[in-house]
Amino acid sequence: MKARAPHKTTREPQWRSHVNYPGRLATVIAERIIELERGTFSIYAIELVCYDLRKRREHSITGPLFQKSLELQDAIDRQVIRNYRPFTRRRGEFIESLVNDTILNYVAPDSSDGLVSKEAEWVLFPPLLREIIGLRWRELGFSGISQHVTSLIRYDLLLGGPHTFFRGGDCTPEMCRSLDLETIKLFNLNYRPRTLADHLVEQGAGRKLTREECDAELRAVAEKLTRRALEARKLKHH
Repeated sequence: MKARAPHKTTREPQWRSHVNYPGRLATVIAERIIELERGTFSIYAIELVCYDLRKRREHSITGPLFQKSLELQDAIDRQVIRNYRPFTRRRGEFIESLVNDTILNYVAPDSSDGLVSKEAEWVLFPPLLREIIGLRWRELGFSGISQHVTSLIRYDLLLGGPHTFFRGGDCTPEMCRSLDLETIKLFNLNYRPRTLADHLVEQGAGRKLTREECDAELRAVAEKLTRRALEARKLKHH
């Protein structure tokens, strides 16, 4: 499955945006891009944002993390890295372990060192999506596009596994425009369908949950992730 590559036209120049994200995640993001065969950070980020625009669900796990200190966010990112398993066909295994309060059989050692830092990349977003991308990060309560993309990256790494949203053969300008128009349509419909994370918390609850109940359960997952990060940080400092 190939993601669509950014395209250039004389009438619709690309919207070039500078995106910052936690430096702790840089290596694993590079590994994720190779795993998904996305080629560049820009293509990877565009795919995540387009998926989010179509789903338009709350960032109930990763959104609250921005209320934490940078040091605690860094500890959480360490947990994300340790539990990320590339080239696996199963998605959501780490989130499932948080829902069920279990530990994965595979957890990498915490070998990442260094202080809290930031990395930056240019992303060439489709110009047709500029307005709704701005609406989207504002409705999520983020300070800008960098927090929006970082939240999506963290969620993507938490889920792992393959992407099935975009398909190959859609890299021509005409196909890109068609996909962008479809994204705008779905965003405006505001359907907010269930996501894999919703299904995982429903499995844990043993019943169908309302959207509000799903969001509450996913916020609880975020707190479990935070507690694990704090416990791991204490052990590392002893």
